[in-house]
Amino acid sequence: VGAFAEFFLLRKYDVEDVTSLASLTDLDWQQDIMKPRNAEELFGLCVVQSGRDKIYDLVNTIPDTEQEGQAIDEIVPLLGPCVRDGAEISFDKTSLRAMLAFGLYRAVHQHAEMLEATE
Repeated sequence: VGAFAEFFLLRKYDVEDVTSLASLTDLDWQQDIMKPRNAEELFGLCVVQSGRDKIYDLVNTIPDTEQEGQAIDEIVPLLGPCVRDGAEISFDKTSLRAMLAFGLYRAVHQHAEMLEATE
């Protein structure tokens, strides 16, 4: 799923689409179209709200490179507040990258749908 999310994120959307997420209010994030459907989406969307640009930077790196490691290091401080009470989470780079890529793709895609619906 993460690889597909990266593929479509990089081919269908660009940095302006990611940046446009900054215009979403707390109320917008609560709209039905934006609500997460499971715990993984909840986590991914939480990180997207505070680190969308950093996730986009991560998606634009090649896996298993120094640049990927640096991008992940930038994201790590954003993860703690998104871990729900009592949850124990263990991530490897691949699964973290996949979860965050999917969260970003879903946020950008759903935001685009919200904008289309208001036109």
